[in-house]
Amino acid sequence: MSHKRLVELGAFAQTPTKRKIEWTKDDGEVVSFDCWIKGMPFGEAEKLWKVDPDSPDRSVSAMIISRQVCFDEKGADMLTYEDAFQLRPSFAYALMQSVSEVNGNGKKSQPPTNSGMSSSLPESAAEASPKPKQP
Repeated sequence: MSHKRLVELGAFAQTPTKRKIEWTKDDGEVVSFDCWIKGMPFGEAEKLWKVDPDSPDRSVSAMIISRQVCFDEKGADMLTYEDAFQLRPSFAYALMQSVSEVNGNGKKSQPPTNSGMSSSLPESAAEASPKPKQP
């Protein structure tokens, strides 16, 4: 493997990738538009996990949106962190889904549950109510 081959294979964060965003507003209207997602270099991704929860930059998702989502193909029209922090969750999730896909996750992002806990944890399994028996 060579550096040149890694570049050819797309191993490095590249120029912005065009994505179609579909967002369903609270009133049910579906809004579709194009945006461009910048690939996130590994070093940048690693920095995000060092965010101090008491700092003004306490939202990792808002930081990602403000650094990676562009509303023009030149990569100049971007939201500030403050704007990204104020987005409706449904709109932010639509943007984050595309960010996840561009960065190679390949999975659709899901909004967090209310509890933020996985139902597969032993503690939550002990608290689960019994399922009704089927006749």
